[in-house]
Amino acid sequence: MMELNIRKIKEDDLEELLDLYQFLHPMDITIEPNDKIINIWKEILNNSLINIFLVEYKSKIVSSCVLNIIPNLTKSGRPYALIENVITHPDFRKHGYAKYLLNYVIDYSKRKNCYKIMLLSSKHRPEAHKLYEKVGLNKDKKYGFVLYLNNK
Repeated sequence: MMELNIRKIKEDDLEELLDLYQFLHPMDITIEPNDKIINIWKEILNNSLINIFLVEYKSKIVSSCVLNIIPNLTKSGRPYALIENVITHPDFRKHGYAKYLLNYVIDYSKRKNCYKIMLLSSKHRPEAHKLYEKVGLNKDKKYGFVLYLNNK
């Protein structure tokens, strides 16, 4: 994996990341970097608790995930982590990039003294579930509950 690089996002990564996100939710409307999106991007860049990590292969973003570090008043004040928006470009799947990224993110969470990491995944993604289990995430410990809000 010589030509791989894991890093946090930089300001000029927005358009390439949005291109990758088209594969995350293919039925969604394509997101363009308009004023609203640019303001959200700036908010993410300026928030040390929100981390978007990516894998570059030959200078192209091929995989990414969001890691939120959430402050916590229990567990002796240790934070917990939430992984979201795990995606690998379809042309680069099955090469270990997401596993490499998730292992990095797990190590990062340990360095931030998180006591647990959570990740939600669609029930209909068994290949992704195998990956998550390979990196140590356990689907049998807790239940995930979701309420989708239709607010615009």
